[in-house]
Amino acid sequence: LADLLAKAHAGSPRIQVHCWVTTHVIWSSLTPPAQPGHVVNLHPEYLMRDSAGTNYLAEGFYLDPGHPDATLWNYVMATNIVRRYDVDGFHWDYVRYPQTDSGYNPTAIARYNAEYGLTGQPASSDPQFADWRRRQITDFLRWVNSDLLSYRSNLAISCAVFGSRSDAYANRFQDWAEWNNEGIIDLCMPMGYTADNSGVFMPRVDDAFNHQGVRRVYNGQGAYLNPKENTVTQLDYIRNKPLLGSVLYSYRVPNSGPLAQIATLTYIRDNHQPDWVDVPA
Repeated sequence: LADLLAKAHAGSPRIQVHCWVTTHVIWSSLTPPAQPGHVVNLHPEYLMRDSAGTNYLAEGFYLDPGHPDATLWNYVMATNIVRRYDVDGFHWDYVRYPQTDSGYNPTAIARYNAEYGLTGQPASSDPQFADWRRRQITDFLRWVNSDLLSYRSNLAISCAVFGSRSDAYANRFQDWAEWNNEGIIDLCMPMGYTADNSGVFMPRVDDAFNHQGVRRVYNGQGAYLNPKENTVTQLDYIRNKPLLGSVLYSYRVPNSGPLAQIATLTYIRDNHQPDWVDVPA
């Protein structure tokens, strides 16, 4: 990271570096990590469970945001990076629950029951339990982001979020519209990864435009799912909405079909943004 920062910041034009972290998902293989100090091995009691007690959920093993020590683990990780490195931004990814049937870490459930005077295990469909899980994520961002800014006041804090706001809210407990309203993140990046323009992509961009709150939405665009021509169509739609920025995913795989990085990125440059524009303050 230090090497990347030195090279990016010394160039002309200067390139910003935003440090990307996977927040709550911390291991994606069914085989545990080899390192004894990895949080999966060191603190298995931090891991999220579903209502049946299974730890491996959707993409992998998750830290449970309802466990205070799991939250502290992520706090220490984030503040350590921002204190030690001259990063321009900090990007939270997977800052959410994996699915509706999740969040059943025993410590989390004990906290939930203590708060509401309950016993046993709530149903995954319980609206009160859903609200509680949303609050775990939102409170985490309130707390950690305020301290990140105390270390580096000009830090740009961003989140990758589910492109469907209703799915994010109901099933991932990721209330990104409220984060934008409250201003606890600077840049919200909905993952609008689809080749379906009229049925999926455009309605979601429209919805994101209507839920920017007091901050900025830079809509994500799934270049890896699209031919270069439709990528430009989608990027133009984002800009003309108008949203103030877009995110192309990804530069490594910028097109569907046979990989053609140079041809695709050249086409996108020439047909969408041929002129250099400085990063906004």
